[in-house]
Amino acid sequence: MKQDKLTWLTGAVAIVIIVRLLLWIHSKPPESGAPTARPQPIGAPAKTGVVLAPAQPPARPAPVTEVTSIPALLENDVPETVSAPTKVVRAKPDQVLAKVNGIAITLKDLVPLPPDKAGSEQSMSAAMFDFLFNRAIERELTVQAARAQRVELTEEQKRRLEELKVRNEQRDPNVFDSVQQNPANSEFMVRDFTGLMLQASLAAKAGLPSQYVMPEHVVRFYQEHKADYGELPDDPVARKTAWQRIDSDIRQKLAPQLEAEYQKNLQKFIEQLKASANISKNPPPA
Repeated sequence: MKQDKLTWLTGAVAIVIIVRLLLWIHSKPPESGAPTARPQPIGAPAKTGVVLAPAQPPARPAPVTEVTSIPALLENDVPETVSAPTKVVRAKPDQVLAKVNGIAITLKDLVPLPPDKAGSEQSMSAAMFDFLFNRAIERELTVQAARAQRVELTEEQKRRLEELKVRNEQRDPNVFDSVQQNPANSEFMVRDFTGLMLQASLAAKAGLPSQYVMPEHVVRFYQEHKADYGELPDDPVARKTAWQRIDSDIRQKLAPQLEAEYQKNLQKFIEQLKASANISKNPPPA
């Protein structure tokens, strides 16, 4: 039972690392001027005689301060008693799970494998395996496509990657579990984050609109819904205050919509990469 929990824990760690990366990425929109931050125009705002106050910068969600603990995640994923059998996948480190244009995908591409687990079979739920397996294939596709299109990390992305390394290498003195804090986890996180950034760069190069609410989105929405918000005051101070309130309200309305559209378009883009690649799969049975 102890060994089963440890192997399930390895998969859980990979999930937490990935979720952490996604939350951290979305909490820090790219800075203006970087290639990945260039928004695709949705349409020029209608010109009027009213000069709006300076638009506020894109809203940034609060930084992630908490991530579901591994014990809690494990507790939910592997209950002591279950009403129905859970399908389990057992994968060996040396097993070739898939090939992407001839490049092998193995267990180390799905989960971080510290030295003490490098030669051990790992077990995880079928659902968890499918998620990590598909993500590993997409990461390899992204790296290959970036190399083919000569897409590299921007200076901003390199800076953020270095920031991530530093943050991850700072050991928490209150955490005594080496499952989360070890070099293998750090290396896996860097690889996955690099793949995500290259994926974003490829998507931007392909013309996918940004998922971030840009000033032009706010202005356009205001012009189209001026009846709901009213005219801006003539007094400069009152005008600035009113625009800040309107800007915040519009961003909250547009953010979920733009994010949903971006994810939908991104998935289509990834499927196009898969369709043009030679992918052979050989996952272990559940």
